[in-house]
Amino acid sequence: MQLHLDREYLYGVKVAVQGLGAVGTSLCHWLARAGAELQVADLDPSRVMCMVKKYDATAVPVSEIPYVEADVFAPWRTRRDLFTA
Repeated sequence: MQLHLDREYLYGVKVAVQGLGAVGTSLCHWLARAGAELQVADLDPSRVMCMVKKYDATAVPVSEIPYVEADVFAPWRTRRDLFTA
């Protein structure tokens, strides 16, 4: 973190999370607790809405998540997503 963003903390860091399965959801939990700003995308709209409600995340279409303005991109997607999005 410090090496790439010249910061020692996550508060205010914009993180785009693609894929909200077990790993992506857990990542969102820890990032939100640390004060990061989340942008999330998943093929399942209910998973996206859960993160929006729980962590005040910003919902982003799956096809646009790799291109949003963010400090960190975390692509936790399944193999199926590679061919669907």
